[in-house]
Amino acid sequence: MTGRKPRVSLTMIVKNEEHHLGACLESVRDLVDEAMVIDTGSTDRTAEIARSFECMVGAFPWVDHFAAARNAALEAATGDYALWMDAADRLDAENRDKLRALLAGLSGANEAFVMKCLCVADRPGAGATAVDHVRLFRLHPAHRWTYRAHEQILPALRAPGAEVKWSEMCGVPVGYVAPAGRRRKLDRDLRLLKLDAAEKPGTRSPCSTWGASTTRPGTLPRPRPRSSRAWPGRT
Repeated sequence: MTGRKPRVSLTMIVKNEEHHLGACLESVRDLVDEAMVIDTGSTDRTAEIARSFECMVGAFPWVDHFAAARNAALEAATGDYALWMDAADRLDAENRDKLRALLAGLSGANEAFVMKCLCVADRPGAGATAVDHVRLFRLHPAHRWTYRAHEQILPALRAPGAEVKWSEMCGVPVGYVAPAGRRRKLDRDLRLLKLDAAEKPGTRSPCSTWGASTTRPGTLPRPRPRSSRAWPGRT
């Protein structure tokens, strides 16, 4: 990588996100070098919208495994780093500038970056909770997601000694999840976590922390206080 700027691949998994995907891609299209969108079975215009942004689009049959879908995106990406987002994620102008500065300073080392995300409550006006996710990391065959639900990338990053760094970025998902939809997602996640536990008995998994099951993938505890194309490449 000596003498050239590291390339950054946006990686996403989506299903029936036609109402959100375009705005998400628009918020980062000039900050990354390519986008790999894995569609797990959309029946709307999701794939069409992704292609309109000249994303690489792959179909991945849903197999009750979020990590498998995310890994399909990593395997198709060709950059030096992976940045993952969900379709409902947005970056405002301030955080676009922060991401641009962060990407400009990438060293090419085995490093990963934690970014804050405001998780919107299940009713309008109820505020949001800030959580930390590993959102940017070096692309490497050993860096793969694990677990069917509440998927994790951090264990795979730590195994070869990646340096995990904290950034000042904060993303904001659009809208809120209605209680009925939230209940369906929690029921689905619990079912998948039980499958993980059955497949890997005795292994500590996200199921052991089901009380925190409303967190999103890659979540970390807060640190203690301490001292011409749609994807033209980063500018």
